[in-house]
Amino acid sequence: MDTTSSPEDRNADSGNTETPTGATPDASEPTVLGYSHLMRSELEEALTRATEHLTTARAEMERLRAPIADGADARLVPFWDKARRIATSAGYCSEFDRIASALGGPQRRLAWEGAVSATVTISVDVPVAGIDGYQDVQDGDVNYEITSWDVAEAIQEATFSHWDVTDFETSGVEIHHTEDADED
Repeated sequence: MDTTSSPEDRNADSGNTETPTGATPDASEPTVLGYSHLMRSELEEALTRATEHLTTARAEMERLRAPIADGADARLVPFWDKARRIATSAGYCSEFDRIASALGGPQRRLAWEGAVSATVTISVDVPVAGIDGYQDVQDGDVNYEITSWDVAEAIQEATFSHWDVTDFETSGVEIHHTEDADED
């Protein structure tokens, strides 16, 4: 007796089409011995899915076997998170920042508050008066003197019910407070 082949193979060699479970295959759809409860098309679909899963798993295995060449590699995310937490709790944030920068790792994110100096251009009516010739007054070519105190007083007395700031410049930011924005 042949002990190296399966019962299905021995049945096929003897010409017996009965399956090991005792069921006979449906004559309209070919079946594979031992799996008569499944249609051939179902088995082919299952084999195709299994092959796709195997191909995906092999590609992932190769990706994971590749050496880590960059600090931003996704496989290092847990390492960087733990290193950031340890550095923060031990007061070594600047060292963490230096090392992460040198290795291409993630920067710490800081929440901060501060102030910025803004120079705004506004228009305000400043009262002036004087004595000039008739034609000069008609042409608006009059002489007047105005000081910064006059402008400041006009601003203080003005009632600005609507501000329309369209022209401004900022310079320098002064940070008052920071805290780790990535704290868990």
